[in-house]
Amino acid sequence: MKNLKWMKVDNVYLLTSSDSEVLIKLHFDLINVSSFEVNGESYFVKRKGFWNQRLSILHKDEEVVSVSHNFWGSKGLVRFGEGTSYQSHFKYKNILTLYLKDQESEILRYSVGGEPGKQFAEISIGIAIVDADKLLIMAGLGMIMFLNIFNEFNSGDDDGLIMLSVASTS
Repeated sequence: MKNLKWMKVDNVYLLTSSDSEVLIKLHFDLINVSSFEVNGESYFVKRKGFWNQRLSILHKDEEVVSVSHNFWGSKGLVRFGEGTSYQSHFKYKNILTLYLKDQESEILRYSVGGEPGKQFAEISIGIAIVDADKLLIMAGLGMIMFLNIFNEFNSGDDDGLIMLSVASTS
């Protein structure tokens, strides 16, 4: 999956391929339930808790992925329903960066790029996951997590993330 790009159209984020095929259609809501669509299937992301926030991805009213965080939320565990688990971690030291990893192998990385006054999200795809559907679900989850964290450290809206791009790290 190379040459992918996130773009914001009205209130919807779209992850598109180089031939303009929409791979993910994401509806982000800072307060309520966010959702995204992958291959015509709808997924809903619910948030629970305050100090130890937990995210649940529901598909057909069944939890297919859960994300739990430590006390301050910088490290977390992403668990798929079939038993696989991955790590999430974010750093904010001048630049916000969110990592989704399989042990030490990077699956996805979201970071803030740009220049003062014009920021955008960059996503890099690693080679740790080969299952395309799982990778797309993690890309949707990662974008929601990244927008949540970005908004926490910024003005509280997501207008700064209108331009998005993807780089492959293969």
